[in-house]
Amino acid sequence: RQLIVNPDFDQGIDGYQGWVQNLYLTSSFEDLAGVRHTGAWFGGATETSHGLYQDITIPQDAPTAQLSFLWALNPPTLTDTLPPGEALTITVESTAGHLLQTLMVIDNASERRLWKLATFDLSNYVARRIRFRAVSTTHQTTTSWYLDKVHLYTCFFDRDLYLPYLILNP
Repeated sequence: RQLIVNPDFDQGIDGYQGWVQNLYLTSSFEDLAGVRHTGAWFGGATETSHGLYQDITIPQDAPTAQLSFLWALNPPTLTDTLPPGEALTITVESTAGHLLQTLMVIDNASERRLWKLATFDLSNYVARRIRFRAVSTTHQTTTSWYLDKVHLYTCFFDRDLYLPYLILNP
């Protein structure tokens, strides 16, 4: 089962149906390898704080919970150094907003202008209601960050299923 509502940011007037956010419209980004995705767009101007979140209940009977998403960092130029504090931070929180886990900080040390896949095991949160949150901050630059294809699966995948071999006598 996939638990994220609107994981591709393509539903609703602004593309953010199912998400609580203060972002611009969704945006398309083509990376240096020519891969293009349209997704959530953060930053893009100086002195910004953009974010989105979605509350998700992971069922008690879920054997596992695997989160994945695509992300991209697009600074104004490839050689720009992001100042301290300019980053997109991905977290898991309680629905009251208390930090449970920082999954990823996409900042100056992150790879630039390439769509990358991030995956996380959230099995510790089975039978809980959690909040997936992404928040960006810019101060001096017009750096942009992008997210797309945010999925939370609660089943095993990449597993082989073996059925018994039956020999029937006529």
